[in-house]
Amino acid sequence: MLRLLSTVFATWFVAVGYSQAWPQDSVQDQPSQRVGIEPLISDSHEPRTWVKSVGAEPTWLTAGGKALDSRVSHRKLLSKQLNVEFTGLPFDETLKQLGAKLGVPFALNHGELEQLSVDPQTPITLAAKGPLREILRRLLAPLDLSYRATKSSLEITSNDDVQANPTTCYYDLSYFAPSGAHWDIIPALQLSVDPDIWPSNGGHGAALAVGSMLAVHAPEETQHKVRSFLYELSKMHPDHYQGLAMPQAQSTWVKADAAPEWWRSARDIAASIEQNRDVLSKQVVRDSESVALQEVMQEFSKELAVQVEIDLVALEELGIEEDVPITISGEGTVRDLFRRMLHPLELTYRVNESTIEITSQEEADENPAVRLYDLSYVQSTMDLDAIHNAIMQTIDPDSWPMGGGGIYFVGSMLVIAAPEERQLKVQMLLSKLSKMNPQNQVSVSNY
Repeated sequence: MLRLLSTVFATWFVAVGYSQAWPQDSVQDQPSQRVGIEPLISDSHEPRTWVKSVGAEPTWLTAGGKALDSRVSHRKLLSKQLNVEFTGLPFDETLKQLGAKLGVPFALNHGELEQLSVDPQTPITLAAKGPLREILRRLLAPLDLSYRATKSSLEITSNDDVQANPTTCYYDLSYFAPSGAHWDIIPALQLSVDPDIWPSNGGHGAALAVGSMLAVHAPEETQHKVRSFLYELSKMHPDHYQGLAMPQAQSTWVKADAAPEWWRSARDIAASIEQNRDVLSKQVVRDSESVALQEVMQEFSKELAVQVEIDLVALEELGIEEDVPITISGEGTVRDLFRRMLHPLELTYRVNESTIEITSQEEADENPAVRLYDLSYVQSTMDLDAIHNAIMQTIDPDSWPMGGGGIYFVGSMLVIAAPEERQLKVQMLLSKLSKMNPQNQVSVSNY
């Protein structure tokens, strides 16, 4: 049933995409009025063969390539590891010093800052170690600001501006997926990665395929999540995609010779996140009575050798100070001690590339971790409806979005968009199912 729904959704997505791009009386329905101009959409799916013109490469092609290269080089800087410490430094001077470290200027969108009443002289106090991407997030989020890579700089602007005017990145799916895989990938991507930014929810984002090239129109922080999503999908066997029978040009994608830059970057980031996640299983002993939350987390940072940061914006929304007294005693995993300390305050944690972040449960629900689980490691064949229902009805059943949101399938990949604590419960379920006798796969009715 879920495979059928996935296929229907993919068909609907493409149909809606075309209906929005073309008038109802489309070129397909009306013969061209100009001699020599073929209809843009034809009934034939036969690929066309064009003969390249003789002569120098056109200037527009060269200019487009240079502009793309500039943006890509600036985007690479977002992964650069930095160690910074600012104490009461004006906001604009903070950005100047960061730019000097990177060798690229930061550009302030003063119009957007004025609308938010953000003064460039606002004092900044921040001590952080990690990739520029996370340092910018910690620096800009309290001011309701974000960033984008441009041809000449890294631009600092408002969250509203990056949502309304996203950037476009390109991903060659041929490196890891077979022809036609975009029919599976695009719907799951839009349902699980920042769903509010896509047109179906009133956003300005877009994702569409031209041949094997996936074009994604989305803010920089969403692009970062898209790369991680595609990297995790690349671990799935190519034969497991379900959308290969969808209408498409009769051509076979040829795999690129080398791994693309975005794939290599996503691989390194995934390894860092997994390393930080492993720390949560470490056994620790604590005996603290009425110790400030900030001090407790500093102690964890030293012992775990991973920075544990506090999301001050989320705490402020709950009316909680970072020096709220914490009492915790006993032995257990870091994960268990966090749960016991944080749940009474409606707080939880999430794992980032260079930090473990303490935030509100509401924030973790609104911006969940997206993780992919290859069910081929669980069983050779599975009832996807049964898996979906088991997760929704037995794991925090009141926490999933209406309509079964947060749980999706791409071939043999189970995609879960949920906070870290719920992800662990899903892993426990899948581990248990992996021990089931394969002959017992037939499901009975649920009551």
